[in-house]
Amino acid sequence: MEVVLVFGNPYADDDNLAIEIAQDLKIDGVDFKILQNPDDILNYKKNERLFILDVLRNVDDFILVKDYKKLEERKIFSVKDFDLGFFLDLIKKTGKLKETIIIGIPEDGDKFLLKQKIKDVMESFK
Repeated sequence: MEVVLVFGNPYADDDNLAIEIAQDLKIDGVDFKILQNPDDILNYKKNERLFILDVLRNVDDFILVKDYKKLEERKIFSVKDFDLGFFLDLIKKTGKLKETIIIGIPEDGDKFLLKQKIKDVMESFK
């Protein structure tokens, strides 16, 4: 079972799309967990591969990022995402996390198309 950790703010129109998609999307073998705080990620260190679904700033389309440090370089993190990077670093240092894959979506993306792309990506990792 793959776990996708979902971040966002359900009350902010520019940061709730990942939550809406995760609530609608059903994929066999994939469990979407909606998290409220970046430090909640410490509770999900049991998998060697970690998927994160989040709205990214300044992106026009769906992106798949395997090196979250590159997001900092492109300045597409929000304030909460800087905290997320901190907690990802902590988990990596323990050696319990081998791979992090961020599924980044634009804040105003087409929900139907994004759901299909996310489904395709998750199917490819089975």
